[in-house]
Amino acid sequence: MATVLPQDTPIRRASIGDMTLEQVLALVEQMQERRMRQHTLYEAAMAAKAKIKEVKDKERFEHLLRMTEKKLKTIDTNLESVGKYLNELKVLELVLGGANG
Repeated sequence: MATVLPQDTPIRRASIGDMTLEQVLALVEQMQERRMRQHTLYEAAMAAKAKIKEVKDKERFEHLLRMTEKKLKTIDTNLESVGKYLNELKVLELVLGGANG
């Protein structure tokens, strides 16, 4: 049979001094159960927050990868252009060197 705890009302507050040992133990057990439920909810909230953070971190990581890829393509394009200019300079150097010599 469940232990009946004294009624706690705004007018008549329950007092541990008025409770039997069995009632005090039942009250403590209820408090522990409530605390565990709250802790379980807290852990679930923290896990959800961690997942959101992971998703944001993953999105940031993927964004940085895309930006890096874009910059690398730009660098490759620029290096190709520089290579073409250098080849033209070499040709002009040969032409000008041959015209002077």
